[in-house]
Amino acid sequence: MAFNKKQQIRGIRILLTVFYGFLLSSTLFRYVIHGTVETIRRPTNPYAITMIVIGGLILISIFLATYATWFDNTAILLVSGVVLICVFVLTLVFGIIRIVKTAPNRVTTSTKAPAVLINSVEPDDILTSTLANEFATNSDSYALAEDITKLIIELVFTLFAILATFALFRYVKAKYAAVPTRDTS
Repeated sequence: MAFNKKQQIRGIRILLTVFYGFLLSSTLFRYVIHGTVETIRRPTNPYAITMIVIGGLILISIFLATYATWFDNTAILLVSGVVLICVFVLTLVFGIIRIVKTAPNRVTTSTKAPAVLINSVEPDDILTSTLANEFATNSDSYALAEDITKLIIELVFTLFAILATFALFRYVKAKYAAVPTRDTS
């Protein structure tokens, strides 16, 4: 089934709107809510304050980008494409910082269970145990894999949104381009 140009553009607009909803929810959680909680815990934390400011800017750009997507505003569409590139870079930087910063939280320390020896030579079957409590350090590789997977998914979706935004920008720009007319003078 072949789609004409109008149906393709409508599909791009719908996918961009869905992406903006995804970006809206993740921005609200990661930047605004998480940054607010961190600011309440430690009011002088510049990382948390920066997250709130960046989150606010991203939220404003999401609303403008949604408007530009559906109402063919090329200037706002171009700005939203540039903002998406910035979101991509910020997601990459903050994702790497988050993974590195939470690395010590993924290490678990546990003690080995004592080895139990059964001495069958004795008539009363007395259990003797060795108390060798050795500490073992394990790394939670599942949490690391989960964080990396989430980061990769966010980056891939952001790349597709950047491509779709600039494809839509190109379409809108061509749609409203000046048509050459013949001058009969």
